[in-house]
Amino acid sequence: MINIKEMAVTDIQFFDHSEVPHNKEAGILEYSANVILDGKLLVQLSGNQNEAHPVYIPSATEQHFNYEDVQDWATINVCRMDLQDLLDELEVENNLGYLRDNATESTVF
Repeated sequence: MINIKEMAVTDIQFFDHSEVPHNKEAGILEYSANVILDGKLLVQLSGNQNEAHPVYIPSATEQHFNYEDVQDWATINVCRMDLQDLLDELEVENNLGYLRDNATESTVF
């Protein structure tokens, strides 16, 4: 259905969770981001000041961008390691600074 090796980042939706009361009280810098590939596929990156979590491909019922069928197909058929390789090749970094600085949309919780 899609060839992830030919995809490019079209949007980054960044979410800063540092102001959530329990994070703020503990001084935790926590974030998440939806990275949109070719305006079709949504993948999620997240982490905190200590670690980056593995890339995640949600099902369409969890979250999708424009195409539910593409999202569900990717959830079943795209290897997360291959997806991480693509993000590495596109120089997308799973860290708060990079995602915040390159976001097309930002939200603070």
